[in-house]
Amino acid sequence: MVESLTPRGPFSLAESASFLADFTPADHPGPAAGHLHLAFPSRPQGDAVAACVRQPDTDADVVIEIVAGADPDAAVADVARMLSLDVDGRGFAAVGDRDPVIARLQADRPGFRPVRFASPWEAAVWAVLSQRTRMTQAATVRRRIAERHGATVDVHGQSLPVLPGPATLAAVVDD
Repeated sequence: MVESLTPRGPFSLAESASFLADFTPADHPGPAAGHLHLAFPSRPQGDAVAACVRQPDTDADVVIEIVAGADPDAAVADVARMLSLDVDGRGFAAVGDRDPVIARLQADRPGFRPVRFASPWEAAVWAVLSQRTRMTQAATVRRRIAERHGATVDVHGQSLPVLPGPATLAAVVDD
């Protein structure tokens, strides 16, 4: 399934991809030749979802291709939420007009929007793993859990491990 979304306000996929590559909790390999490949557990059942996201130019439509996942419409909505495309950002430029600090940030990262966890489940797992440990160590544990107990999805030749859903992880803990 391929869906095209028109951002409401400035949006740069390149800025989001750059953020993900540098954000330790995401444990993301970074963009792949102008595409952003995402793999995450679906809500609420935790099935593996894989998506390829493209944007030819800043402020152009964002194309979301769902490569794997049981409910493509829900997966598109999850990707839109993760990249803050579900939020109307048209008024954000006016904030920079009023505040010089925000104006500098907008100039440094044009089109940047907050990037969110794939689901509350992923955020909760991160919260547990990162308590009283270094972020790099927590990211390593998260990756190992995904590799050993989650699915691996292929997005245009890139293999990405998916954090297992709650039921799968609970079964592992019970063993």
